[in-house]
Order: sequence, then structure tokens, then C-alpha cells
Amino acid sequence: MLYHLIIKTAFGYCGILFTKKPFVLKQAFLPQKNIEKIFYDFDSIEDNRNVKAKKIASEIKNYFNNKISIKIDLDMLDLNNLPPFYKKVLLKTAEIPFSQTCFYKDIAQEIKKPKAWRAVGNALAKNPFPIIIPCHRVIKSDGSLGKFGGGTELKRKMIKLEQELNKLKGEKNAL
Repeated sequence: MLYHLIIKTAFGYCGILFTKKPFVLKQAFLPQKNIEKIFYDFDSIEDNRNVKAKKIASEIKNYFNNKISIKIDLDMLDLNNLPPFYKKVLLKTAEIPFSQTCFYKDIAQEIKKPKAWRAVGNALAKNPFPIIIPCHRVIKSDGSLGKFGGGTELKRKMIKLEQELNKLKGEKNAL
């Protein structure tokens, strides 16, 4: 049985899809209109009482409302049905520090597939956890943003949000 939780954020409505016993996050959804339809298509049941789901929802909400970086145990994510290459790409992408970006080719080199930068892009395009595994932090080597499941404008806003928060944090530390 699948369950979902809809999360209201400053960027719009996001959501998560999960199982309860055991708790496993199956998918996370970027802000979008008509998010209810997505969950209807999954035939999932809304559950806003599950403690682990509420914790993840809180992390996502706080991220989009300019408060914190997302800190979620990756063991909660269901990566089992992904091809091994995709899994490597996603786990390496999860290591990109808050407010920093890297290039597709950097990820390819890190996973010892230096010529597979396009395949890295394809893997990130299928990221089932785009908020939690920060694929928005991966850009093209010419400095342009590249594609993003939520659209280029959302990617730009997320990168800007992180950079502004990091700058504010640095200013607070300087005082």
C-alpha cells in the first residue's frame, strides 16, 4: 500500500510517496500544480500522521521556506529498482554540498566514467528524489543550468535560494 503527504511550501505544493511497514520513501515531487492528481494516479492514501513522513515533509518545507538544507538519511530512500549506474550517480550527487554546484562531467569523473557525462544527465533526469538528492546543483560545464524536471526557472530559484542562505549564514558568522 502506498501513502502520500502533500507539503505546502513557499514555492508551491510538493509531495512525498511512501510505504509504512517498513517505512520507505518511494518518491519525492517538486512543487507543481495539481499535485493531488499525481497521488490519485498512484492510488495512494493521504497520511499526515506518520512520524517519519512528517519529519521528511518538515525538512522539505523548511528548505523551500528559506530555513535549512535538507538532512534525510539516504537509507530511507528506495533506490533498489534503479540501474547500478543511476544509483552511483544519485549517491554521488547527494554528496554535493549545500549552495555549491558542479558539472555533469565532474559527476562522471567521480564515478570513474569520465566520458559518461550525458548518461549522468539522463540518470539525473530520472531522479525519483529531486529535492532530497540535489540534482538541481548539477550544471553544464559552460555554466548554463541544463535541464531540470521542475523547469529551468525552478532550478535557477533553488540554486539562488541556497546561495543566498549560505551568504546570510556567512554574514551571521562574521559578526
